[in-house]
Amino acid sequence: KRLRGEIKEDVKFLGSVFAQDRDVMVKLLAYFLFKGSARGDSEFPANGLYKMQDPLDFKTWKEYDVISAAENIIDDTVISMRNKGMMSSYTPTSMIQNHIDMRPWVEFVDGKYKGSLHIRV
Repeated sequence: KRLRGEIKEDVKFLGSVFAQDRDVMVKLLAYFLFKGSARGDSEFPANGLYKMQDPLDFKTWKEYDVISAAENIIDDTVISMRNKGMMSSYTPTSMIQNHIDMRPWVEFVDGKYKGSLHIRV
């Protein structure tokens, strides 16, 4: 859709094609928020988050576990495929296994290989 000009590089989750697979996307978001990164599992994983109106007033604190936090955030996320974070040596004909696994996700757009998933809130 992006190559055809139907969508832009940044796509709001809500109302997009990604929303059709909400459960999968919530799990992906939960992983990236709390357990890992593009490079693998985090050395310092988290088990949840706190949301508060006043950090000094514990009555305003609300605690979210990993999945409920991701579920509460997902509708406000923006998803994009970018070149930031891509291996600089990537080419579609690379024989490095990680590159071969990436091929279905990577497109050559605007003079760059873009296939690095970015999720922003």
